[in-house]
Amino acid sequence: MVLVAFLGAHVPLGLIMDSSASIARMHGLATVAITIGGALLFRRIAPIVYSLVYLVMCGVLWRMTEAGLPWEIAKHALWLVSFIVLARFHRRLPAPLALFYMALLLPGAAITVMEVGAADGRAQIVFNLAGPLALAAGTALFTLVRLSPRDFRRITYIAVAPVTSIWIIALTALLKVEEFTTESSKEAVGGFGPNQVSTILGLGALLAILWAFRDDSTVHRMILGAAGLTLLAQSVLTFSRGGLYNTIAALLAVGVLYVRRPSRIFAALALLAIVIAIGAVLFDRVDGFTDGNLGRRFADTNVTGRDELARDDLSIWAQEPVTGVGAGQSRFARTGLREGSAAHTEFTRLRAEPGLRGARRGVAARHVAGDQAGVVGAVAVA
Repeated sequence: MVLVAFLGAHVPLGLIMDSSASIARMHGLATVAITIGGALLFRRIAPIVYSLVYLVMCGVLWRMTEAGLPWEIAKHALWLVSFIVLARFHRRLPAPLALFYMALLLPGAAITVMEVGAADGRAQIVFNLAGPLALAAGTALFTLVRLSPRDFRRITYIAVAPVTSIWIIALTALLKVEEFTTESSKEAVGGFGPNQVSTILGLGALLAILWAFRDDSTVHRMILGAAGLTLLAQSVLTFSRGGLYNTIAALLAVGVLYVRRPSRIFAALALLAIVIAIGAVLFDRVDGFTDGNLGRRFADTNVTGRDELARDDLSIWAQEPVTGVGAGQSRFARTGLREGSAAHTEFTRLRAEPGLRGARRGVAARHVAGDQAGVVGAVAVA
């Protein structure tokens, strides 16, 4: 039960890190050092993957606890460790589409440098391409990995563990809220961004729930199932809708793949009915805790201007269809009240900033995701 103990230990660890930025910083530095050191020294890829997944899932936790680590360190560590592993295990080449996806990031960076200069261009590139580069490098890394069911169980516990630290911090803050509204609030998540907390809680819930249905052990199924529902409930209580919607969309996508065999359709429908029933009961309980404000929040279908930003992206792409405007430059091409606003929809930003390269990059990413479905859970947070 080492994995269960590891998961449980992150509940008090979260409270300790929240109360002491120094301890949070030491935790972060130790995690980064062990992960990079392991990438240089470990003879097997699996242990490197364990530590790398843990590091990536700690990114929001370190920012919540004000650990003072370099900005976006989890993303930079992901691509750095991936490159180290690719160099060390060069006899096993990653999938060509993963390398193609990575190569498509380079022209957009060059255009940004030419537009705004080396100094400002570097900052824009780091900010806007850290995520895509981490995704590309992580995808390339995972094309080399062959994991057993036991490895997947370990990775699930390792990934969910730091999310339980985020859960206890958010829960502690939530219990101190005196009055709820229909808006997402930093007070309900410990002073950090509700969107980020909701998303990482949703991702942790997704991983736990998925493996709960695959594990052969009843004990692990119960533990991971309970953890998944708890994290999902806390994601909802951030009053940010992204975590719940992303989790539901991912579960539906997995369900479509699962029922490709006719013999599984009945089991999938029964499982869906159980999940809906449990979800309805839980939502009713937590809605009562918030005096009905939670229900009103999720009944609101306002997309808070994201549709207008998406239309701007498509308009910018129409003006520069081939070259795009460069990484991070779409915000400066907007006009009117939205001038200077960053993109909120990655699919349309991939058209506006890299141009036709973005369209090809999107196609490459979809092909890679389809061929390497195991990558998504480990690197989606990047």
